[in-house]
Amino acid sequence: MDWNNVIKVVQNTITGVGLQVVGAILLYIVGRWLISFAVGLVRKGLSRQKLEPTLLRFIGNTISVVLNITLVIAILG
Repeated sequence: MDWNNVIKVVQNTITGVGLQVVGAILLYIVGRWLISFAVGLVRKGLSRQKLEPTLLRFIGNTISVVLNITLVIAILG
């Protein structure tokens, strides 16, 4: 068994997986920021329509949950 080849394979595997993990973390951070930005815009827009505060929170939370599920699916894909 050639240990140099084993070390090269391990390094390549760790590098590839490490880049994927870093990419997933960056996608999560950017996605969470975009989700909070979008939910804030929706809440501001709906608050101008003089909706009930309970309905406003419900719609904002629903949009947040749907976008978070979409983000997790995108990261796992």
